[in-house]
Amino acid sequence: MKRILFFGPLPPAYTGQSIAFSAVVDHLKNEKSKVIDISGKDTVLSGIGLCFRIIYTLTFYRFDLIYFTCSRSFFGSIRDVVLLFCARTRNISVVNHLHGGDFKNFYDGLPPWYRSIVRWCYHGVGESIVLTEGMKENFEDFPKMKLTVVSNSYSSDLDTCPVEKRWKPSQPIRLLYLSNIMKMKGILHLLDVIEVIFSKYENIHLSIAGTPIGDIYCSEEEIADLFYESYGELKSKYPDKIDYLGVVTGEAKKQLLWNSDVFVLPTFYPTEAFPISILEALRTGNFILTTDHRFIPAIVSNNNGVLIEPDSTIALFEALDEIAEHPERLQMIQNMNIWHALEHYQEEKYLKALDSIFRKELI
Repeated sequence: MKRILFFGPLPPAYTGQSIAFSAVVDHLKNEKSKVIDISGKDTVLSGIGLCFRIIYTLTFYRFDLIYFTCSRSFFGSIRDVVLLFCARTRNISVVNHLHGGDFKNFYDGLPPWYRSIVRWCYHGVGESIVLTEGMKENFEDFPKMKLTVVSNSYSSDLDTCPVEKRWKPSQPIRLLYLSNIMKMKGILHLLDVIEVIFSKYENIHLSIAGTPIGDIYCSEEEIADLFYESYGELKSKYPDKIDYLGVVTGEAKKQLLWNSDVFVLPTFYPTEAFPISILEALRTGNFILTTDHRFIPAIVSNNNGVLIEPDSTIALFEALDEIAEHPERLQMIQNMNIWHALEHYQEEKYLKALDSIFRKELI
């Protein structure tokens, strides 16, 4: 039985990376494997402790393979450097999984002295998994590294949902925002626009699920204040048309997705890659309203809904207005999206692809 060290974030917090990493761990972990959970290790002290844990684990335990999800920040990369340095010196095979679209930007922006250290460490990575063909460009500085495209997947739990969705014109159109509450994910744009939509149409309802997280524009506290202020005003004015549900998981999340009609993600997040939330929305028969941004067009086309200009409240309003004016388009696209997800993004196919990579690296 092979020994694997899994190095990455586990939920909570619930992000695409932590959900995908958890699925791999659950599928491949055995009693001889170990998991180092890096979630929440974002302080100097916890980062130092994590580095010592890496050194201890790789000194006193033997592994045949290391599977890790690489960081794209300076401080996050330090733990990766420690991990990869130990792996190279102990001649352990390494598989890297890139879940964001900005590794090259991070790498190119490093000070030359540190970039040379990172380069030496990453030359020990045998294979990197990327989510789309376009993401291969992130590792163009490592020509000997094998690159394999494996699309993200939705959870197999969603396959208990039906394969046909029926929407009636007499029913309200239920919009869903299901992502972290971040300015760059477009939540404030959505709240700005939705008031006009609410005032114009009687049959629109918006559900919001997620937790406030900071980005380069707003700290966690700032985005929380802005979100709760805007949401509170809308809730008091349209109490039956909008609901904030906080973090939703498990069966409640599945039912929320299935009972929704239009999934709205007006993201302009610079590291956006392959949002699992979009795949979940496809499988549960949602019309997709998102942005023509980064690698999203590799997942969604206008056959699945509508792609709009990023960071544009005008484009977002026009798209929502068009959906509300012509709801007859919904059911055809919703059901097509279910079959599209079943064909391309089932978890079983995702895990089989990773199985194949791990078997090759363990030979």
